Amino acid sequence: MLVTFLREPAAIAGAARTAGVRWLQLHGYQPPGVVAALKRQLPEATVVKVLHVTGDACVERPLLGSYEKAGTDVFLFDAMSDDGRIGSTGLSLEPDAVIDLAEALTRPFLVAGGISAANRTRYEKVAAHPRFAGIDVDTAARDAAGAFSAENVRSIREQWLAGPEVEEVA
Repeated sequence: MLVTFLREPAAIAGAARTAGVRWLQLHGYQPPGVVAALKRQLPEATVVKVLHVTGDACVERPLLGSYEKAGTDVFLFDAMSDDGRIGSTGLSLEPDAVIDLAEALTRPFLVAGGISAANRTRYEKVAAHPRFAGIDVDTAARDAAGAFSAENVRSIREQWLAGPEVEEVA
């Protein structure tokens, strides 16, 4: 997956082609037109649009329908800090806010934002949602030095797969 803050469809498509990447995570504030342009340039690509959430508010909420019409394949809900930081904040999303957003969509969604092995049960309703497609983890997968930890990843994976509504997809 290519994770990008870029807003220029040609630059994103060029990087994806060069790297042979077929999943694109638009992590910045790219407008729906960027999604539409990417779907035209890379029709085989899966476009994941990040939605930035603070408390129960989603910055992109007024554009959800436009993102779907533009061709977004999957949405990713991620926590934004009060001061506007996005990505790898370690902040957790409120499960009820996630469910509220999910109900406004017709596409699958992923959840990020403070996801860990320890908080799996807090997200039981989210994981049971029919369009829930999985989790995106960064901060909790790292050790004290900031490197990815196989032990942390294994623990997160085991806890999230252990839930009654979550099945591993091959």
